Amino acid sequence: MNVIKQIKVWYNKVVASAKQKKAADKAKELEEESRQVLQAMEFEGGLFLCFKGFPIIREDQLNTKIPDALNKSRDTYMNYVTSKEV
Repeated sequence: MNVIKQIKVWYNKVVASAKQKKAADKAKELEEESRQVLQAMEFEGGLFLCFKGFPIIREDQLNTKIPDALNKSRDTYMNYVTSKEV
């Protein structure tokens, strides 16, 4: 019976280690994705928070109310897309 207990302990350690590695890999992937999706970029003389390469919110708009920031962000997005079409 002692051998079976040792095998069970070993197996539980292997499973726990695999779960930890999977969680660490997932966290690393999520961190990399966050870096690709959210960036900072200069556009029209200002620093912007960007989503997938599109400037969304100017740095000085971060303290405004959400509806105002959203409207300004949409305007910035349209301006950016239009400027890239030329």
